Amino acid sequence: MFELGYMDYQPIAFGFYRLVVFIFLGVCLLYAFFMLGLYYWSTGSRKALIRVFAGINMILVLLLYIHFPRTTVPSIVFYNLHNCAAVHLIEADNSSYLCSNRKDSTYIYMKNIAETYWKRKKMPIPHLLLSDYEGRNVWSHKGIVHWRGMNICMVTDGYWRNKSATNLLDIDYMYLCKGYKGEIAPLQKLFHIKRIVLDASLGDYKSKAYKEECKTLGLDYIDISEKGSFRILL
Repeated sequence: MFELGYMDYQPIAFGFYRLVVFIFLGVCLLYAFFMLGLYYWSTGSRKALIRVFAGINMILVLLLYIHFPRTTVPSIVFYNLHNCAAVHLIEADNSSYLCSNRKDSTYIYMKNIAETYWKRKKMPIPHLLLSDYEGRNVWSHKGIVHWRGMNICMVTDGYWRNKSATNLLDIDYMYLCKGYKGEIAPLQKLFHIKRIVLDASLGDYKSKAYKEECKTLGLDYIDISEKGSFRILL
């Protein structure tokens, strides 16, 4: 089972809002301590002392809730970037893998995401998959990434052109990016495609053509440029 959802990607605004709330609660906590001492000094009431302590505990719980990251749900993220195709595979422990067509993607093209969204999630820099890779939880080969029982194929060039296959490989997400000049139909001779993902790097003409072809072939598609970064919760 998995859940699909678009990310309203506004990490800078969210991070600033979170910081403001954290500072506000901190100020409230200090003020509560001050009023506790003042009120107890003037009245000596134990009931008032208990009530103020209860309020302080509530503020402390809120501060801890904001400060510590919540449990991460394993997910796949397609980022809305016009100059860097990238698929982010995020584990429950916040470790992750990034499949990209650019070796400097995490330092240049995704710098804003690293400094906002990843930082807010307390997420370390992902392991970058640029070539064939085989690990305990993930493997990749020629743009095909297998992770948690799912196959994702990133198509950025004409590598699969004029290829043939006896048995079709199941592809959960066929990720079409700038650089691929062909159509979708020839890829169906190699893969059993369940869903098409159109990268934001595609031009308007190419993106529109792929949408029309998807409708003709009866394929579901996701257009990253229209809705923003797309996340699949596993």
